[in-house]
Amino acid sequence: MTPFLAGAARAAEPGGFRLTHDEPQGATSAPMAVWGHRPAAWRSDGPVVVVLHGADRNADGYRDAWAPEAERHGFLLLCPEFSREKFPAEWGYNLANTMVGRASGEWWWGVLDRAVDAARAALGAERTRFGLYGHSAGSQFVHRHLWITGAPRVSRFVCANAGWYTFPDAAIPFPHGIGGLDLPEARVNAALARDVTILLGDQDNDPHHRQLRRDGSTDRQGLHRFARGQAFFAACRDLARERGVPFGWRLQAVPGVAHSNRGMAPAAAAILAAG
Repeated sequence: MTPFLAGAARAAEPGGFRLTHDEPQGATSAPMAVWGHRPAAWRSDGPVVVVLHGADRNADGYRDAWAPEAERHGFLLLCPEFSREKFPAEWGYNLANTMVGRASGEWWWGVLDRAVDAARAALGAERTRFGLYGHSAGSQFVHRHLWITGAPRVSRFVCANAGWYTFPDAAIPFPHGIGGLDLPEARVNAALARDVTILLGDQDNDPHHRQLRRDGSTDRQGLHRFARGQAFFAACRDLARERGVPFGWRLQAVPGVAHSNRGMAPAAAAILAAG
């Protein structure tokens, strides 16, 4: 099925654009938007970077913050919009409708690749693989997408300032762990070997931030985002050592940055543009 595309004519020119396409999954039948920026120097065989917004669902704002980085590094920028109406609450976006006991065919992880492919079709982008960045709620989507699907289309991952994590521990029930998902051990091992950067603002350490989840299960990961990100990375590193499998992840702090996508974007873009 060829997706319906609105805004394709604008996307054919350099600069910012907004596309919409028919997305079959979600809580409503509404089309899904993809905001983006096409650098003047980008050609159809050039690199593609996908950026996932946070809980404010402001894909247009993320596009605006990342557009200078797209021009600087020469990549096509795509920012899918997971609207509150179509992908409600944490369960609809951060968890992609994934629930223990619910058939995997009802999970919404495939939405990402379909949004990317709709935009690729509109712009004639030839590369099927892409770099993937998520900030805050988007970072939650990114690392869970890796655990659950293997994310074969992604060449490099940057997970920035997630509020909380799904640890690769089958003894901890999902969503704080992978318990109940019946993920093959080989899939988790393969995820540990991927090119992943856990990128943390070293000032994202407010335990009372308005969007920070606080409860007994989550607080065991740490009392703020900076601590939770370090704990998550350490757990993944230790699991790779325990199993004797390759570990391709890195931990990087961005000095002086708190919970700010705009503050994280230059460091994240440099990582994604390097490969």
